[in-house]
Amino acid sequence: MQKSEMLKAIISLACLTLAFALTAMVFEMVVPDAAGLPKASIVSTIGTVVGAMILAIVVISLILAIIYIVDSRAKKSEDDRLQRIKRSIKESTSVWRIAIFAIVTLAWMAVLYLFWRDIPIMLEVNAGTWRPLFTEKFAVFVPFFLALGAGMIIANLLYLLPVGKWVASLCETAVSMVSLVLFYWILQVFPFNPDLPELGKTGLYILLVLAIVGILIDIITKAWKTLKFIVYEKK
Repeated sequence: MQKSEMLKAIISLACLTLAFALTAMVFEMVVPDAAGLPKASIVSTIGTVVGAMILAIVVISLILAIIYIVDSRAKKSEDDRLQRIKRSIKESTSVWRIAIFAIVTLAWMAVLYLFWRDIPIMLEVNAGTWRPLFTEKFAVFVPFFLALGAGMIIANLLYLLPVGKWVASLCETAVSMVSLVLFYWILQVFPFNPDLPELGKTGLYILLVLAIVGILIDIITKAWKTLKFIVYEKK
């Protein structure tokens, strides 16, 4: 394995470790105690996974350190890094990327608005019983999801306007922050079919928590991207 590949493996494992750790923390903090879920067991299991990942990171880091001692490699110059930033800016302003993103977003907005009451879920696998996934409590969230989708499209269209790219990136970050609040709200209301089995409810809780963790990571990533645009855009 090449050094660069091992470094990527370390970074990937570190990101996964952070994601799992955040999942355990968020699960412990935001899932209501009244949900009746085995929170302690779930958090303990995630903690075991995090420990194993940390051990793997340590082992790979030691191997990588030995390789670097034997065969050191020159760091990339500031010009190379600047070129990567410029490529990132160019990719963000791609008309095709923005057009495809807008079309896909409009499609899921239409599906959500028209068919959210018809989204089914199987309550009994053996009997093949299907029921609506959402209750009427979800109706209050639909306008917010539509507004969120519109905000995402507008934020991406800003890349095509003669304004600083950091403005568009900052708007994307703001949209992600709104989506974080929205998913936390959904987690508290839990507008899903009450007839779901406990395993199904647990799965939905975990998916919502993972979504919140993913949004948190997305906010950090977009905030960092905004900062890079501010620093490097005019160089």
